Amino acid sequence: MPPNNMSIDSINATAFALMYGYPLTLYAQTFEPTLQAVGVNATQHEEGLPTQDLEVLVRPNIDTLYSKVAVDLSHADVVLSLPDVPANRYYVVPLYDFLLGNGQISPVAFFLPFNFSVTQTTQTLQLLAQLNEANLPVERSDLDRVNSMLAASGINNGNYTAPAGLDYVQVYEIMAKEFMSLLDPSSHAFNQNGWFTLLPSMSAAYPTYNDPALPVPAQVTMQLAANESYIMTFSGKPPVTGFWSLTAYDSTNYLVPNDLNRYALGDRSNLTYPDSTLLYADVDSDGAFLILIQPADVAPSSN
Repeated sequence: MPPNNMSIDSINATAFALMYGYPLTLYAQTFEPTLQAVGVNATQHEEGLPTQDLEVLVRPNIDTLYSKVAVDLSHADVVLSLPDVPANRYYVVPLYDFLLGNGQISPVAFFLPFNFSVTQTTQTLQLLAQLNEANLPVERSDLDRVNSMLAASGINNGNYTAPAGLDYVQVYEIMAKEFMSLLDPSSHAFNQNGWFTLLPSMSAAYPTYNDPALPVPAQVTMQLAANESYIMTFSGKPPVTGFWSLTAYDSTNYLVPNDLNRYALGDRSNLTYPDSTLLYADVDSDGAFLILIQPADVAPSSN
């Protein structure tokens, strides 16, 4: 029997609510330690680079020192003062709202896990229900639509109750479809050398690289299972004068614990070509090289 209109509305509304509310879970992961350590409007400085034991924020760069401030503007304006940074040091001060957006729609949509459990779904929407009233959309047209969709999903007066008979499989299928639509080239603003980012109306952060020689953009959506290993083949050194790295994260968006304390590989790593020559021993050297990614210290297969 096909679902009735009410169930279809509940399914679409729940998918919307999950995508709308999921960034809150990353916000909580990121700033709960800061709030516990220093409270609001105070800076928490990390004195070391991120490791498996230093959950400074989700998906950290391992070559970056982080300082975080949970800014509370509910009672007064806040002045954020920066020290005099030496000219040979690179720094950036990004400002994000409660949904981890920086003035445009949040790029956190790319972090959505589509293997949500029912428990994770419920927890995410309960969090959204409790925090949404204090963080309403600025635009009136957005406010009406968001409130309507959240109400249809089961969020009301700070509480969440799942609609009776909700088909979670259909919910996750809708989310996956929306996610894939963001990867459609028509949603991208292309720049030089294959780099692209979402159109300004959708996002303004985190550009992505695609090989211009490929007929269609390559999409990497691998999730490493416990019994799998990946070998990534690079056709040559990335053509950049800056730094680059490949970092692995676990299902909670933190660094993966391992006996080697190795969380990323890149231009400052001891990478070699197949003949054991160092990649960066000679600035002019080039050629294919491999990076092995696996869940344990196991010798790779011969092929």
